[in-house]
Amino acid sequence: MFEFNFNEEPSTRKIFKNISIEGNASWNTFVRTEMQNGFLTSSDYKNKEEVYYGYIRGNDSLDFSTLSVFGIGEVSLILGSNYYFKEIPSALSVGDTIRILNGSQFGTVTAITKTYITINVIPGLPFSVGVGTFLLASKSSVMETSGIRGYYMNTRLELDTSEYAEVFAVNSEVAKSFE
Repeated sequence: MFEFNFNEEPSTRKIFKNISIEGNASWNTFVRTEMQNGFLTSSDYKNKEEVYYGYIRGNDSLDFSTLSVFGIGEVSLILGSNYYFKEIPSALSVGDTIRILNGSQFGTVTAITKTYITINVIPGLPFSVGVGTFLLASKSSVMETSGIRGYYMNTRLELDTSEYAEVFAVNSEVAKSFE
């Protein structure tokens, strides 16, 4: 295991998009900035001529400032696990998380039709959803992340094997953040 910081242009907020490791092995990688956290598992890396490339995945936390959270609409009818709406957004996918307006998780989409969605509701919730409740959907930020933002990126690499491994260089594609 070893740890270091990426910190070129310390006064500029950046988006760190990926990690590339020049060496003979891929590593479990944990990254964090003062704003966000992310990771890559050793299986996330692709080996191209002994350089391992991988895109940073964000930790699965809700961030209303990203496009991964969107409104579905008001529930118009509930029949069992089927929740009816006037219109189902085309962005909605099986596997998306359903939330109420305060961000609390309600369940997961298991099926979609033109008029209703089937939701696997989390058992034992301290709230209920009825007709007229406005629901949100969120994509997994693990899959949707296009990098993490911050002034610097602390990076920790851990090898998941006891075999000998060499690292010659570690790089990241970095872009200036305008947010």
